[in-house]
Amino acid sequence: MVHLSSLLLKNYHGGYVVIRLALAGHKQANRPFYRIVAAYNKRARDGKYIEQLGTYDPLPNIYNEKLVSFNFDRIKYWIGCGAHPTKPISKLLEIANEEFKKWVGRIFSSAPNDDNRGRASKSTNRADSSRTRR
Repeated sequence: MVHLSSLLLKNYHGGYVVIRLALAGHKQANRPFYRIVAAYNKRARDGKYIEQLGTYDPLPNIYNEKLVSFNFDRIKYWIGCGAHPTKPISKLLEIANEEFKKWVGRIFSSAPNDDNRGRASKSTNRADSSRTRR
């Protein structure tokens, strides 16, 4: 396939192009190994990608560890540019770094998080209503 520039790619796919952070398989018999990449959403899973951001080895090694490596600076850059992490990547990022989980939550949340205030007011209302019933 011929490599298309980003402008031609937008026209080819009908306009809006989304960049996603995904797992790209590395082909090897009976040995799964994945690259964490930034790629266009219309590309194949193992196809051409923009940039490699890390690796994931799902099989445990001799120390019973599954190895994951991230380039957090570049991942923050791509998410800041509007890239969407896939569900497996989101789970790996949450497990890897709690600080990163909070950072991603701030980007994707549209409203400030007021869950604690809402829960406190609901619990006090329930307590007041239970007192009035007796």
